[in-house]
Amino acid sequence: MPSFIAFISFAILTSITPGPNNLMIMTNATKLGFMRGMPLILGVFAGFTTVIALGVVFSANLYNYIPSIAPYMKVVGCAYIFYLAWKTYKSTGSTDEGDSKLNNFFTGYILQFVNPKGVLYSISVAATFITPYYHDLMTLTLLVALLGVIGLFSMVSWALFGALFQKALVSHAKVINTTLALVLVYCGVSLFL
Repeated sequence: MPSFIAFISFAILTSITPGPNNLMIMTNATKLGFMRGMPLILGVFAGFTTVIALGVVFSANLYNYIPSIAPYMKVVGCAYIFYLAWKTYKSTGSTDEGDSKLNNFFTGYILQFVNPKGVLYSISVAATFITPYYHDLMTLTLLVALLGVIGLFSMVSWALFGALFQKALVSHAKVINTTLALVLVYCGVSLFL
């Protein structure tokens, strides 16, 4: 693995930054409370972990059947990380997105399969940090579980501190987003070090 710190940094930053899941969970918990929002959180967690597992399977199969694709997948993964850095830098931290009307496990689970951030994240984290270096089922399963737990931590954080995060992101958006973007750039550059 190029750098475990880069892997963990990428996973945490990508999971904690505003996106459809976090904004939906924050809005839902702000309106309904943490405990009443739990079915949606658990559904998003289960769906997110499933999508990560599918991304690992997809990436592993590409590496197994087309080994020469590895350097190209690293470049694509790096480009996606730089794209996330740019989007993070330009983000306003607005919470206009999200809806609490469909607060249930099934909705949270199914929405993961149409969440572009989650799908691209799963493929890029797998292709960039996991499948080039690990091949045994136990290690892949543990890494998928680790990414799922990191995602769950992020979801719970957004739900618990939704109102606080909203105020902090809006009032200090530029400093926070610039810092997060620079760490993402580090993650991308570290792939080639």
